Order: sequence, then structure tokens, then C-alpha cells
Amino acid sequence: MMADHSQAIKRYCRDHLHGSCYIDGKTRSRYATDMSLYRIVPQAVIRPADTEDVRRIVQFAGEKRLAITARGGGSGTAGAALGSGIILLLDSRSGLTGLGEITQENDEVRITAGPAVRHDRLQKKLSQAGLFLPSDPSSGPLSYLGGNIATRASGPHALRHGAIDRYLRSVRLVTASGHLVDTSRPDSIPQKLSDGLHAIRRNLLNDAENSTRIREKQRIKSASGYNLGAFLSYEEAGHIITSLIAGSIGTLGIVTEATLSAEALDSKSALTVFYLASIADACRTVALCREGGATSIELIDARTVWLSRISGNAGFLPEGEYNLVLAESTGDSANEAARALREEVEGRGVARVHHTQIAVSSEQIEQFWKLRKRLLFVVRNGLENHTAYSVVNDVAVSPERLEELITAVREIFSRHNLPAAVYGHAGSGNLHLRPLFPNNHPDLHRLIKRVADDVYGAVLSLGGTLTGEHGMGRLRAPYLKAEWGETLWEAMKSIKELFDPENILNPETMFAENLRTELFDL
Repeated sequence: MMADHSQAIKRYCRDHLHGSCYIDGKTRSRYATDMSLYRIVPQAVIRPADTEDVRRIVQFAGEKRLAITARGGGSGTAGAALGSGIILLLDSRSGLTGLGEITQENDEVRITAGPAVRHDRLQKKLSQAGLFLPSDPSSGPLSYLGGNIATRASGPHALRHGAIDRYLRSVRLVTASGHLVDTSRPDSIPQKLSDGLHAIRRNLLNDAENSTRIREKQRIKSASGYNLGAFLSYEEAGHIITSLIAGSIGTLGIVTEATLSAEALDSKSALTVFYLASIADACRTVALCREGGATSIELIDARTVWLSRISGNAGFLPEGEYNLVLAESTGDSANEAARALREEVEGRGVARVHHTQIAVSSEQIEQFWKLRKRLLFVVRNGLENHTAYSVVNDVAVSPERLEELITAVREIFSRHNLPAAVYGHAGSGNLHLRPLFPNNHPDLHRLIKRVADDVYGAVLSLGGTLTGEHGMGRLRAPYLKAEWGETLWEAMKSIKELFDPENILNPETMFAENLRTELFDL
């Protein structure tokens, strides 16, 4: 058991920090959980006032060999925002909420913001200038920029726009040694770190087999492990670090500021809504919509539609049992593109379509997107005496294998007698699987592990990934080696050791051999 340093932490904060430090039981209990399965009580919760606070508390944690975990909105589902040492709270009451002016640089529109800026606040400022950050996760009202960078967030528009690292231009971060790095300034990067990154890069480039494997993985929407593609895409240490930080869940450094590029907001959009008889029909429709150039394609299976209806969140939908596919078209010709999608799907005759609807007004479109964004909350409490625990909720495969994935996981859920909701960003092959576990199951911990083993096994057999956009964490770490293989897993571990040799930054969330079911809070 870890020694209790709470009083020492409190004294250090009183003498050296401008922010707040909490060691009372109520606060520690509040930040012992997030939206995952876990409960881990920290020794202290610190809300920093500025970057210097972050730097000092990281140095202190290093001296005491204390784990330190950065946390934003706590909306993560894999247990990456929890820790037994210090929780560094980067929320809207911390001092890292700066939101800079929109600027023009290198033919790009850019904005600089602190990690504790809420995603929706950032989007609001951009929208007022006719812009948006295409990485737009459904958890926008809850999440913070730092958390979205940490998990390599994307959202429903990833099909066209990709994940947040595509828009991340530079970061300022505090390393495990307390050093402040600005990736836009090469002179701020310690020589040892730069040399180590270049050594890892050389090893990967000289390994043809694993370089090919990395490139193949880049074709799938993924937030699994460290972004090894950075070593193939960039040579300069600053660019590599910026790319690695996206998806690193706070294990390589703590971001104190980020500069991002923004895109022009599409002024026109239309939504083609397909009501389909079966999942097979839905998957064929998804494929046709991809071919037809839809910019976002969402799938909601029949059980999830039903749960939405009984929750009162889908009163505008017609009666009946059907699966939904939502295909968005954007740009000046959005209406024509939406009609073309309908004609393509109906004309091919490969999918049994009950009904097709085209939403063109902003009110209609927003109605469907609200339905989609509420699914997490609907499904979590949708069936009496059952709970939709976050277990396998963010898997992804190549879109061409979408139907194979759904068939495989439905067989697994059936074998375990679990009803399940299936929905997600089908155009990118990214699904949110929500098996509904009975609350009175006599061995729930073991059942959850069996389901995780079976589903992740099926996903990896299809060449898929553990996480498409929600990022790593305690829940997924034990399966990372199986996804990437021994050599690349070891390469990732060498990255961690280079940045954090004492393993104080969010340990157990990227590398773990076993699923710690004893930490589940069920």
C-alpha cells in the first residue's frame, strides 16, 4: 500500500503554490470516480493557479515518487482520469483557462487555449468568427481541451476531418522532471529528450516490417497507444512531441497550453436519414454513403432507437422497429448531395429501406444530432435492473469490416445473455458497444472481464483497434500488446521511459499486464 503523503502535499502546496489543495475525505471521494468502472481514491486534489503551479507540483511528485494524474471533466470511460497519488484538476475553476485571439499564421487560422477551456466554449468563440474545430466529440458540453488532446478525440466528423492531432500545431507542456517545453521552440526541448526521440525514430524507420504495420494502423481511426505514426511523418523533435502528446492520456507530460488550427464552418448542410430493416441493410447503406461522399455517417441500431424512444428522447421518430443511418452532406450543394445519397441507396436495391427522410432545416438537423449526442446518457440508464457499463465502448475496424464486427460482437453478447446497444461513427468504422449487464449477476466482475476478453479478441482478429477516439486507460491497457505486437509495444514503453523514467505521470493507464477488476466500483 502506498504511504500516505497527504499532509506533506498539503504543506508543500501551502508554502509553494498559488492554487488550491484538498485532502479532505469528501473531495478525495468526489474525484475517486469518473465515467469508467473504477474507483481509486487519491491522496490529494490540487487545482493549479498557473503553469508554475503545475511545474512545481510535478517536481514535488517526482521527489516523493508520487503518481500525478491530470484530470479535466472526468468524462473518460477507461479510467485514465483517476490515480492514487495527486489529481491535478484542470477544470474551469483552475487558472489554465486562457483563450487567445484568433490569428492568421502560415495561411492558417489558429487559436491558442489552455487545457482547462471547455470544448463548447472554444467552439463558440470560433463559430462567432465563422470557424470551427472539426474534432467535435459528443461529450463537448462536459469535456475540456486538455482531455480531448489527451485522448486524441475526434467525433462524428472524423470521416472527413480526422482527429484533434490533425489540428494541433504546438503545445506547451511540463515534463516529468518539471521542465517546461514549448514544441514551437526547439531550444526549449532538452537535448536528452530530442536525442532519444531521434534514436527511436531511426529504429522504427530501419524496421521495414513494423514501419509497414504502423502505416497500416494509420488507415484505421484509432487512439490506441502512442501515436507511432509521428516518427514516420516528422523529423523535428517538436513536431514529434506535439503528435505524441495527442492520445498520450497525460503519461508523457502535462499540457498547459495548446495552439490549434481551425476550419471554415460549413454554411450549409443536409441530413439524409435512412430507416432500415436490419443491421446488414444499415451496413450496406453506410458503405454506399461513404462512396457517395457523405461527410459524416452515424449508425444507431434498433435496440438503441427503442431505448431512446422509451426514454422520451425520440418522440419525433416514427413508430416501428428499424435501424437508423444518418448521413450528413455539407457545402453549397448539400441538398443535392443528400438527394443523390437517397437515390443511390434506394436505386441500388441492396438495402431494405422502410423510409428515407431528408432534413434540410437547421431545426430538423439539430433534432437528429441531439438524439445522437444523448445516446450515452439514454443507454447508461435505459433498461431496468441493468447497467450499461463502459467496457468495450469504443472499438473500431476498417469500415469495410463493419458488418463482420457487428455480427461477431452480437454473437458474443448473445452467448453471455446480454442485451446490447450498438451505435457510433459507422462511416469511420468506430462503434460504441454498450452491453447491458444485469445488476444482480452473482459474479459481475468476472463477467465483465470475459466480455472484454471476447470482444477485444474479436476486434483484433478483424485488424481493428481497442479505441477509436476515447483513448487509453486502465480498462484497455492490458490488451495493448495484443493489438500492436511485442516489438511496437516495447517501442511505446521506451517512449514512456524517455519522457518519464520514474513512471509518475498517470501510471497503469498505458501499460498494464492484467485487468484490475478489484478496482471496479460496480
